[in-house]
Amino acid sequence: MPPFSGSSSTQQGQTKPRPNYLLMLIFALSALLPLTPAMSQPAYVIDSLWLGVKQNRNDNAATVKIIHSGEQIDLIRVINGQANIKTSDGTRGWIDASYLTEQAPIATQLELAQQSIIKNLALVIELEKQTQIIEEASRPFNPETRKLQQNLLLFGSCAIIGGLSFWAGVMWHRHRVQRRLGGLLP
Repeated sequence: MPPFSGSSSTQQGQTKPRPNYLLMLIFALSALLPLTPAMSQPAYVIDSLWLGVKQNRNDNAATVKIIHSGEQIDLIRVINGQANIKTSDGTRGWIDASYLTEQAPIATQLELAQQSIIKNLALVIELEKQTQIIEEASRPFNPETRKLQQNLLLFGSCAIIGGLSFWAGVMWHRHRVQRRLGGLLP
C-alpha cells in the first residue's frame, strides 16, 4: 500500500495524491522493530568434553575408547603435541596433549571444597559443644576464662569461614579467567 492516499483537487480539476502521515509513521516504526532487543533466556556453554583415544598418533587412527572431561588418566609421554596415555581401565592410546591439565576440573575442586566446608562446620559444632562443657566447668573459677574462650571460638570460626570463602573466590576467578582464555591458563 503506498504511503499516499486520498486526493486533493488542483486548479485544472486533476487530483493530486495527499500524504497519509499516520501510515508513514506506522511504517517507520515497524522498520525499527527488528532493532529492539529480543526477549532471551539464559543459556550456558557446556563444560563436558568427550575425547577419542586413538590407537596411534595418526589423526585417522581408529578410536579405541572415549574419555570424558575430568577423567583422571596416566600420562606416559608427549611427542609433538600428542600424549600417550593410559586410562583407569588400562586402555592405552593417544590424544591431543592440549586437552590435558595437571589441575583437577573445577567441578571436582568445588566438590572437595564443599566436603571441606562440611568437615569444618562439624568441627566448629564439636568445638562449640566442648566450649559449653568447659564453660560449665569453669564458671565458678574465672569469668574471664569464659569470655576468652568465646572470643577464641568466634575468631577460629571466622578464620575458617573467611579462609574457605577466599579460596572459593580464587577458584571462581581462576575458572572465569580459564573460560575467557578458552581453557588456557595465563
